[in-house]
Amino acid sequence: AKWKEDVIKLCSRELVRTQIAICG
Repeated sequence: AKWKEDVIKLCSRELVRTQIAICG
């Protein structure tokens, strides 16, 4: 799924705490 790719990108960038939390 494309959304998974987006999440992975956000995780790798560590942009914000919210995204880090989504990464688990």
